[in-house]
Amino acid sequence: MNYKEIAKETIGNLYKAHSSIRKSGIDEKLIALVELRISQINGYACCCNYHAKELSDFGFEQDVINRLPGWKYTHVFNDQQKLV
Repeated sequence: MNYKEIAKETIGNLYKAHSSIRKSGIDEKLIALVELRISQINGYACCCNYHAKELSDFGFEQDVINRLPGWKYTHVFNDQQKLV
């Protein structure tokens, strides 16, 4: 499905928001963690894959990435990350 064709304006606004957030000064690793969690909640498999790879590139171990859906029940996330 080509979302750019279906919802061109909405996708454009989403990209603008994404760009603005990336320029905000918030730690990029935390942003990527938030984006992965949002993608998991929304069920966007393609985005989950993208953001999981992004976290891996930032140095997150695969085991930590895999535990994100159960963040309440694990000790691998710090207090700031748990706010996600």
